[in-house]
This record gives sequence, C-alpha cells and structure tokens, in this order.
Amino acid sequence: MLSLTFLSCNYSQKVFTFSEYTIEDCLGKSKSFKLPSGWVNTESHNVNYHGFVELIQYPDSSYVTILCAHQTELNPDFNIAKGLHSRSEKINGTTIMYHNVNGERKAEFDYAFASMKK
Repeated sequence: MLSLTFLSCNYSQKVFTFSEYTIEDCLGKSKSFKLPSGWVNTESHNVNYHGFVELIQYPDSSYVTILCAHQTELNPDFNIAKGLHSRSEKINGTTIMYHNVNGERKAEFDYAFASMKK
C-alpha cells in the first residue's frame, strides 16, 4: 500500500492511498497496477476466448476496467453525468479505464494512471 499527501493552493491536505491490484495478463504473466484503495467489488469476464476484462468497483459508483484481449476493444460511453470523469489509457499492451469519477477523486485516479506509465 502506498500513501501520498498533496497540498493545494489553499493548503488543504489530501491523502491518497493506493493498493496493488494484480492480474495475470493474456500471456500468463503477472501484472500489478497501483489503484486507489477502497474498492468493494471485483469481477472478471472472458472476452471472446481472446482474453478478459476486469471490473473494479468503488462505493461511490466509480469503477476501473482493465482489458487484456487480442483484437478486442471496449467502447465505453463517455457521455456520463455532468461533473463525473472518465479516462482511457493503453499501458504496456493493456487498456485501463476509469469511469464515473467525481471531481474530488479525479486527481487520485489520474495519479494512479500516471504512475502506471512509469
């Protein structure tokens, strides 16, 4: 688990806590991702015999999807409610997306995604 503290211009303090989420990718290799801590449910689904999609859900209805599949794409509906955010990144051959993230948690999810690219 990793905790980070950020200070904003008005000196309010935000502490982000991340946990490792590990999957076995399409090639059978273990991959770990730092995701915001606190998820409440995870689901895994096979995708056309070519891979899988992981769904990681949070109590505030935000969620992360991890897609590991050959010749398969997810086309999420990015027309979400006003004030909520989504993002999609291809990181080391795996598509990772977050959805329904409110403005207060956007920096937390963005930081997690940025750390995955390093």
